[in-house]
Amino acid sequence: MSTCSPAYQDTTNPGFSLYHEGNILHLYIRDWKRPVHSDSGTPSAVRARIVKAIRPFTLSCVLQVVLLPSESNVSSDAEDKATLPPEQPFILKLYDRRFDQDTREDRKIEPWTPVREEALVSFVRGGQLEAFLSTLDLWSLATREDLDEAQKEAAIAYNFYKMHESEVSVYELLQGLQGRHVPIMYADVRLDSIETESGCHESLPGEVDDEFLVVKGILIEYIPGFLLVDLEGQAPESAWPSVCEQAVRVINRISDYGILNRDICLKNVIVRPKRSSVDTGGEGEVHYDVVAIDFALCDFRKDFGSEEEWREKKRSQDEEGAIGYVLERKLTLFKKGKKKKWKGPLPWQYKPSMRYDKLVEAQVDGETSEILGGQGTKGESECLK
Repeated sequence: MSTCSPAYQDTTNPGFSLYHEGNILHLYIRDWKRPVHSDSGTPSAVRARIVKAIRPFTLSCVLQVVLLPSESNVSSDAEDKATLPPEQPFILKLYDRRFDQDTREDRKIEPWTPVREEALVSFVRGGQLEAFLSTLDLWSLATREDLDEAQKEAAIAYNFYKMHESEVSVYELLQGLQGRHVPIMYADVRLDSIETESGCHESLPGEVDDEFLVVKGILIEYIPGFLLVDLEGQAPESAWPSVCEQAVRVINRISDYGILNRDICLKNVIVRPKRSSVDTGGEGEVHYDVVAIDFALCDFRKDFGSEEEWREKKRSQDEEGAIGYVLERKLTLFKKGKKKKWKGPLPWQYKPSMRYDKLVEAQVDGETSEILGGQGTKGESECLK
């Protein structure tokens, strides 16, 4: 229950009142993947203060947070009282279906309300969920007139359930790449309640042990830098080839772990500037590392029956090309937009690996294995915008 005006009433900025800078989130830690505390304990509940809400929110609410000092952590057990790093930034990614404007608009589903939530809770606890999900096709929701509000909310909830599950599964598969090519995942979390700066206390849908209704999330590493889509304005031209080649390699490296990302986009890649240290006391040279983010819409090799089926799916999705072709086109248009002509070849040209059209050897966790690959010709991504 809420002790103040419901946040959902702010229809012009969904989620703004709840996920506002300064608000405190009460989190239940479902599973520490890589504990961030300095003592031997592992707190089962922590509080996080929102430093920055990274808007606009799309499928998830992305927040830059800091974990509050240990004396503020909610715990009655001595072993849970651990020292958390003060003021260290983290990214908290929450799948809060109440503020999913994109899916609701695309599927013609009405905005969330407490009445709709009550209908969903009754539907789930009435034992009707499993039978409904067995026949659910998310893509047909916009044309189905036979669904009531509880069923539509159940469809949204299931979609969010699957997206969170996808993220967690990918990070588990990519443990060897965390901290280098993808962020470190610290914890799988559930959102218990939100405390606003004005003292209001907002409880959320579902209990923390209700896996279908509760707001789920992940606590991951904060990566300082800029998005790959902004490369031209953030890095010198001399750095473009290295960054572009890295981006393609990172996408292919992730692919080697049996992952197909259906949301590859320049906006889902972060470029992290790193200045090398020098003994002379100077500033050193700037290098750039590429880090891929956002794995909510992934498929996995284990779910495909045959190698050929997997290869065809990878070829048609063309994750590598969604970065390579779009980057090359983007940099070309950028130069033309400045009314300059390239002297000689372009600073970087994408060369498709065709890795899903042939057998290649892939090194995964130190072991060599043959995989089937393929490169399709996916159209230019909207990330070019």
